[in-house]
Amino acid sequence: NILRTSLEYAVLMQDIQMAVQFAKSEIQRLLMEKCSLHELIMTGGLWRTSGKEIESAAGNRGGGSDITGPHATLAVKMLRRDSGRTFLLGERIPYILLDGYTTQEDAAEDPLVVLQAGGLPSYALYWNNKVRSFLHEIFQHLLNAKDLEELLEGSHTRIRHTRLPRDSTGDDASPNSKRKRQQGLGKYFQQKYKCLRCGQAIQAGKSSLCRKCAKEPGSEAQVLQVLLQDRKSAELRFQGICEKCLQCDSSLLSQPFLCQNSDCKFLHLRGRVAVDMEDLDRAIARFDLEDPA
Repeated sequence: NILRTSLEYAVLMQDIQMAVQFAKSEIQRLLMEKCSLHELIMTGGLWRTSGKEIESAAGNRGGGSDITGPHATLAVKMLRRDSGRTFLLGERIPYILLDGYTTQEDAAEDPLVVLQAGGLPSYALYWNNKVRSFLHEIFQHLLNAKDLEELLEGSHTRIRHTRLPRDSTGDDASPNSKRKRQQGLGKYFQQKYKCLRCGQAIQAGKSSLCRKCAKEPGSEAQVLQVLLQDRKSAELRFQGICEKCLQCDSSLLSQPFLCQNSDCKFLHLRGRVAVDMEDLDRAIARFDLEDPA
């Protein structure tokens, strides 16, 4: 969306200033992790890789070195999970780049798998590998060197979103977690908690803040209030998304939605908000909210 709309402003409307302002706002929105999963889905066509090469790489029978590109490596993963899966020449494979990996090939994952497992996309990979270079190609002919540097290196590119700390455990089933490959060693890992304010590791237990943050008066109540407000906002968003899904889904109110259309943005929005609510519930549960009476 950022590339297409920037081109429309610059080429069709001949408004370079508007194209730059739009690109900056979208870069900031991306790095602040405000983009939903359906906006991050990318596709790649299997034009240079045949089905036999994918089968050979999936079966470790050689030929795996010829598999390049995130969509092709994802096809190998999908075939290993489902041996009956077939791929046609030119078939486009949708994928999302997951957090926790350094290369696109390792980070590529099926959008439905990411949605169901509550995986987190790598916004840095999207910026460094997918957006930045293409924006440079578009604006290098439209801006001078100083303005181009401001677009690609300005203060809006140094903004980062602080995620709600997730407690690390030995049985993390998220696709972002590399421990899923070490299930046999999972019993040797101990659960670690993080401060809900600064994110520092704290000793095991039900404490919500570290000692430094807990010393500040009113800090625990302030953090709890923010979490409760975020939980209420997430619940309202989830309710609105479900109302949209009910318009095209025949499930009863007491039954889960049957939709598995990965092209529907509401499917990804519903899954993302559900994961956010689970994270917020776990964080709120770390506070001692029992009635003293």
